[in-house]
Amino acid sequence: MTTYGTQLLWPIPGYFEVGNIFIIDPLYTLPLLFGIGVALLSRHRGGQWCKSVVAISSLYLVWGYAAQQVIADRVEKNLTAQNISNEQVLITPSPFNTLLWRVVVVEGDQYFEGLASLLDSESQIDFIQRSRGEWPLEEKPKTLEGLEAFSHGFLGYRQDQGRLIVSDLRLGMADSLAFEFVFAKETPNAGWELLEAPSRYPSERSLDQISVLWERMLGNQEIDANLQYVALNKVSDKQD
Repeated sequence: MTTYGTQLLWPIPGYFEVGNIFIIDPLYTLPLLFGIGVALLSRHRGGQWCKSVVAISSLYLVWGYAAQQVIADRVEKNLTAQNISNEQVLITPSPFNTLLWRVVVVEGDQYFEGLASLLDSESQIDFIQRSRGEWPLEEKPKTLEGLEAFSHGFLGYRQDQGRLIVSDLRLGMADSLAFEFVFAKETPNAGWELLEAPSRYPSERSLDQISVLWERMLGNQEIDANLQYVALNKVSDKQD
């Protein structure tokens, strides 16, 4: 059900996912943990409690899917109005909720990123256009081919301080993507040299983003996919 999905038909290749719930969602997990706790402490009613919380969690998954479809309809209208391709679109919930959704649209060497909440008063989605880059080398390692299959092509490529970095665009936001990997390093004489195994590129995230996402979830459309709060910037300008 999460964005990362599962290899349901393994060993037949292919990843399948719905993307209607974030990888960590307390509203889904806590009822299950509560039911397990009651079952461990109660000999007589544990089974009944477990059935109840499984039903509640399952209903939450149904709600997540319904919310995703509402956002998907809104995304489709916005892409048409803004003349953006709808061939490769990802709609996934933001952390810990199913009200605020992150939208990623890949179009060639560019991608668009936007936020849409069920509590928004306006249907317009303000997409931020970013460079997706491209793989610059003729040789493509098997690990990259596997990552391309796993991500369904939602990858970004960039160079930073002599390192060739591949980013998974599905988790994170703006310049704070959760999973980025160094695939090659630049050498003075030989150009790019592939690493024997990709290394994790450290990403920086702040708890301040959670509070901003909370405001965006409640329908503050002044917050865009850059996670820049316009009102706070105005306050900062006044203080200066």
